[in-house]
Amino acid sequence: MIYKKIEILSDLIDKYGNSINPNLKSVKILQSEKDCFIMSQFNDDIEKLYLENLDIIADDNFIEVSDIINPSMFNPQNEITENVKIFLDELDKETIAMCFSEIIVEDVKSNT
Repeated sequence: MIYKKIEILSDLIDKYGNSINPNLKSVKILQSEKDCFIMSQFNDDIEKLYLENLDIIADDNFIEVSDIINPSMFNPQNEITENVKIFLDELDKETIAMCFSEIIVEDVKSNT
């Protein structure tokens, strides 16, 4: 199976600053013809890659017909650049924190 991937860690840092886990080495959107994933790698364990399927995030417009079609916001039939754009532009910080708790950490500045 062929996978495409795009690194998004610098985009997340630009958007969310100190809220991004400083231990992250890499965050990528990884996509095959069947699935879309978020792949994370950490500085303290660079030999391990963590994959989570993005189909856990539903498009509210399709929830009512989820018995018929997959309601995921991330369609593997789209270009990977489109799914990256959806992740960066349509998911808010709270959604990312709730679904991918290793990416967003408590803002360091809010504790000082």
